Amino acid sequence: MERVESAKLRVINEGFYTNGAKITVHQFERNWVKEIVTEDIKKGNYRIGVIVDGSFNVCYIGRATDQTLQARLLQHTEYLDDVYYFDFNSAKTDGEAIKRECIDYHSFGEDELLDNEYHPSLPKGDECPWDDCDHVGED
Repeated sequence: MERVESAKLRVINEGFYTNGAKITVHQFERNWVKEIVTEDIKKGNYRIGVIVDGSFNVCYIGRATDQTLQARLLQHTEYLDDVYYFDFNSAKTDGEAIKRECIDYHSFGEDELLDNEYHPSLPKGDECPWDDCDHVGED
């Protein structure tokens, strides 16, 4: 199995991503995560999924805002094996990471298709950037 793959992104709700766009994903293996997601990346978001028939099917979305992106990814021990892949984006601000996580949550099927049980948390008073979502951050 290759550590890096090119796959078609499987999008459920288009708008921010094009279904079938080619992306690069990385094998979700502890040492590989440590090698490519350096500890200096403090903020960002990520997607964990599987490749089926050449398509990257996202299973879980997340973000790092209060710890390094590497540390946050490595908390997902249930996905650390040779079947799962991931991709990631660094962010300059917490708000940027939060916005991307919300967009990913809606783009990839929300809690109906993702392992995420809930809408991503938002800071108090912040609104989800997705047009058809009325989720607002609470205490």
